[in-house]
Amino acid sequence: MSTINILDPLVANKIAAGEVVERPSAVVKELVENSIDAGSTKIYIEIQTGGKKLIRITDNGKGIAPEEIALAFERHATSKVTLIEDIYALTTLGFRGEALASIAAVSHVEMTSKQAQNETGQILKISGGRVVENAPIGAQEGTTIVVKDLFYNTPARLKFMKSTAAETGAISDLMIRLALSHSHICFTYVVDQKNVFKTPGDGDPYKVIYAVLDKELAQNLVPVSFEKDGWKLKGYVSKLSYTRGNRGHQIFFVNHRFIKSKMLLDTVSGAYLGQLPIGRFPSAVLHLEVPADQVDVNIHPAKTEVKFHQELILKDWLMTQLRQAIRSFNQIPEIASIKYRQEPHLGQTQYREQQSATQMPSQAAEPVKTYSETHIETASEKNIETDSQSYEPANKPFDVSLLAHLKMADLVKETAKEAIPEQTTFIKTSEGLYDDLVYIGQIFNAYLMFQKFGQLYVIDQHAGHEKILYEKFKAELTGKEMVRQILAKPILMTFNHSEWTAILAETEKMAQIGFIYEGFGDLSIVIREVPLAFHTPATETFFKELVDAIDRLKLTSEDIWKDRIIKAACKAAIKANDPMEAFEVKRLLEDLKTLENPYTCPHGRPIIVTITQSEFEKMFKRT
Repeated sequence: MSTINILDPLVANKIAAGEVVERPSAVVKELVENSIDAGSTKIYIEIQTGGKKLIRITDNGKGIAPEEIALAFERHATSKVTLIEDIYALTTLGFRGEALASIAAVSHVEMTSKQAQNETGQILKISGGRVVENAPIGAQEGTTIVVKDLFYNTPARLKFMKSTAAETGAISDLMIRLALSHSHICFTYVVDQKNVFKTPGDGDPYKVIYAVLDKELAQNLVPVSFEKDGWKLKGYVSKLSYTRGNRGHQIFFVNHRFIKSKMLLDTVSGAYLGQLPIGRFPSAVLHLEVPADQVDVNIHPAKTEVKFHQELILKDWLMTQLRQAIRSFNQIPEIASIKYRQEPHLGQTQYREQQSATQMPSQAAEPVKTYSETHIETASEKNIETDSQSYEPANKPFDVSLLAHLKMADLVKETAKEAIPEQTTFIKTSEGLYDDLVYIGQIFNAYLMFQKFGQLYVIDQHAGHEKILYEKFKAELTGKEMVRQILAKPILMTFNHSEWTAILAETEKMAQIGFIYEGFGDLSIVIREVPLAFHTPATETFFKELVDAIDRLKLTSEDIWKDRIIKAACKAAIKANDPMEAFEVKRLLEDLKTLENPYTCPHGRPIIVTITQSEFEKMFKRT
């Protein structure tokens, strides 16, 4: 008796369903992508019980011919591919032809479709992979497909489904991504008979962001757009004043397809480097278009990862353009209206200010140091100390489930009735930011107040001076004319084998930033020259940090070097509680005008904020 059998098609389709139809969100993805590929401009998506009980997709696409509707449910039936070479130049979202067959094998499916040139449509009903009806029917142009009781005939698969809330969240994440990547399509998304969102479908990506994401996020985005040699990047990135605790709000699309990309995550991080506080991350919704022959979308079964053929060149271009775009906008944080709460006190109504920021801790008593004195101090100052090292968390897997849950909690309503505001008008260029400021005075010996064009500007004197020194140190210590000092007594340091190997591998890079050292016997190095800013204790501390970063966190020497410069600038900068004379304030403003990024200190904290006259009037109940 033969032990090798040809599987029955129904059995084969059930097995294939385990690969293609992992959970309800996979079904929704395949069906909505089919609707998109059909040229639809309106797509209605309804789910019940996390998609386990019901999934309904209705579109106004080109439809399926009556004689081909049953063929669409055969395995490997597709209109997208004829030759193997076709998969390397795909512009559609799906092409394998397995989805419908796999879905029909593990559910009850009903499809109705009509083409514009036909008087009637066609209805096809399939139960567990078997056709039970295929007949003409009156229908509107387009296609409706209903999937009921998913995995009803595969109990083992059904048992491993997640909770209704979890499955709903996964579908909501998917719908957010699909809506963001196709702003020209009107998506209506309904969960358990409640409208979650509806997008305008007018091609305006900002309106889609406002409709499907956090409203506050949408109001804190600035547009970016640039192109070169067939590469195009368009989308939105967040202002410096708006940050998140993770990268969950960084969403990327390549040729209209949502993708996960470490390269793009690193690109965005690089564009904001040195402008945000450690542990805080920007938000971004970015659409990248590249020629189809320059990107491979077939390296992952779900096509959520891609491989760029010129990745390093593309990354460098994107980072440069994003950095320039971020710095071209007016990024001064505007102090929002102060909110009050009524509180009874001695029989009277007293208003107390609700402060969102914690009060600055008092500084330890230090000798008063003027701005002029600290300005002329050089990096060779010998009292620079190193604090404990802090690093940005490693990349985490992409997860936009928070976005979906926020929308589910906040937007389960008839959003079609909600007026979507026009995109904010952003003021470009920071030129003249520190011009025409009329000095009012210093408050709390920490903040400098200025008036300009009906607005109050407040500068954090420590943050501003810190940024000036940081750029000064960076220019001196990383410039081509590196000023080094030869140590009268070379520094000998010993490491374990892995650390020693890592240090020696960085010899060339470290020489470029001022450190000259060489191997010395087994597991030791001898340091002969260091940058002018460093003395022996600082050098030894720096190398210990460098080893820890390379060995444990896989950071480059440039990361450690940048952090070291930040600490030197912070230590040398004028402190809060230091009074400043008018001529020192004037000198500070002149130096601030020279900054490449005049908005944030090296730690990412704001240098300057503003409050308008109208905000003052609101505080005093004058409007």
